[in-house]
Amino acid sequence: RLDSTFAYAYLRLGQLERKEAFKIKNKEKRRVFWERAIWRFIKTLKINNEISDAYLELAWTNIYLERWAEVENELKLAYHYNPHDARIFYLLSKLKPNRYTSFKIKNEGEALEKALSLNPSYVRAKLYLVDWYLNSNKKRKAERLIQSVIKVDPQNLQAYLTLSLVYLYLRQQTKAIKACQRILEADSLN
Repeated sequence: RLDSTFAYAYLRLGQLERKEAFKIKNKEKRRVFWERAIWRFIKTLKINNEISDAYLELAWTNIYLERWAEVENELKLAYHYNPHDARIFYLLSKLKPNRYTSFKIKNEGEALEKALSLNPSYVRAKLYLVDWYLNSNKKRKAERLIQSVIKVDPQNLQAYLTLSLVYLYLRQQTKAIKACQRILEADSLN
């Protein structure tokens, strides 16, 4: 039981270091934080190799470092220990399609749809799926999905920004302007 506590402490420290890296402007210094975070995630797994969150954190960090083979392997391991974690498929959507085959996924959109089938309230996956729908010329699907995000979370300004993009694709400039104005209404400095 104490080992588990140590493992999760390493995991948490790694998560904090990964997040701290984003505050650093210098790429080389940021890389040092990411490498330190990776060391902590590996230490977590040496204590308990069944903590799927550690594999996911390794995958996130290696995406930033563009270590695609490692990301794919870490997602496979995360899937092995927790096949119902939507984040696996969200992260999978960040890879090139040739890396999807072992997951029986054809494209980014299918990976994001799988993530949402596992966690229907996963807003980040919804926002990326809207973008994928737009790029795949599925504009009405994109509109329905972003409207569903706004219905559940009417304060989500990123959703309104995405909605404005959807309306631009649909050539509905007046609605796109209204979506942007909704965002600016939240700006107290306006």
